[in-house]
Amino acid sequence: MLVRTSVIVTFGLISWIVYSSIADGVHHDPTFLNEVVLEFFVAIATEGIVLLLVELLPLHMLEGERIFKRSRVLWASVYLVVLTMFILAVVPWAGNWRE
Repeated sequence: MLVRTSVIVTFGLISWIVYSSIADGVHHDPTFLNEVVLEFFVAIATEGIVLLLVELLPLHMLEGERIFKRSRVLWASVYLVVLTMFILAVVPWAGNWRE
């Protein structure tokens, strides 16, 4: 579970960096392909981080329960990393909260 979490966090972080670097250029040239590429990176970052935020909860039948039972300090540190990524990468995107 920790390896899977690390991979998802890494892909989310890379997607967030790519999105941040190409967002201004895509908005100046809004073609269909540009928008699809932009949404692809947004989806990877957002869905991966939100998935982990829920999946790491220490509730029965979620993966977070296994980590929590093994080590509460390990669970807290992993969850803190994912929560920090959520706050820094997902929450600031204005497009996520328009509706």
